[in-house]
Amino acid sequence: MGSPGIDALSPAAASLRKRTYQEHPAFARFLSACGHASGQLKHTLLAGLTPPAVRPKARCMHVHRLFTWADRVLQLSPPGGAKSGSMFAKLRTALGDLPACKALSKRFRGDAGALLACPEILKTQGLSPAPLAPCEPLPRAMPTATWRLEFTASLTYELQSATS
Repeated sequence: MGSPGIDALSPAAASLRKRTYQEHPAFARFLSACGHASGQLKHTLLAGLTPPAVRPKARCMHVHRLFTWADRVLQLSPPGGAKSGSMFAKLRTALGDLPACKALSKRFRGDAGALLACPEILKTQGLSPAPLAPCEPLPRAMPTATWRLEFTASLTYELQSATS
């Protein structure tokens, strides 16, 4: 007879992200902008600013890396006048539609923040008498009700698995 274990929360979070964002038109636009930026920035002096590689098969597992990259690179290139031919002008040209995806990025970060924080908390604190207690307040910060409900249900399931 095997002992019960806590399932990984990361695949459940990826599944939730996939169900929510895969058919979203702004998400397709965001991925297209990231691909465009990657193609424009590779093999140039700005190659260090290319987006991280995300495999298409497991895209939703690590898509948060693209959103983190987008936030950072957009902070490097704020709107305003850049001299034509300058590195900033080349960067803005390479980013294409990425600045138009800021609303999606903000929503995604709000929803995914708890999903990303909980596995890190569980990794550092490990098993304890109340293994998921540190993660319980995290869903309250999520702006999307569907994500809050599914994440709370997932935590409840994990807690039942851990106590049985």
